[in-house]
Amino acid sequence: MKYENVTPQKFKEIQESDEKAIVIDCRTKAEVEMGALEYDLHLDLMNPSIKTTIDELDKNKAYIVYCRSGSRSASLCNYMASQGFEKLYNLAGGIMSYR
Repeated sequence: MKYENVTPQKFKEIQESDEKAIVIDCRTKAEVEMGALEYDLHLDLMNPSIKTTIDELDKNKAYIVYCRSGSRSASLCNYMASQGFEKLYNLAGGIMSYR
């Protein structure tokens, strides 16, 4: 596994300790409208242009990724790892574990 599954507590710690870390919400727009954690980037995993957007991201930064339950964010972390990103964190259990 080329990313780390993190608890909500560790998620907060990374956000607070690395001000350059980018939080990615990879849920659909409708899901985001129902409520979201504070995030820097919305990348709907269902959007066909997501790969182009990922290609433009800085591979030297840390990325904390979340979705509803942790499954889509894990897929996104796997994809990003395959593209050379090294500092990847997946919110285990997704936003549902955070509340």
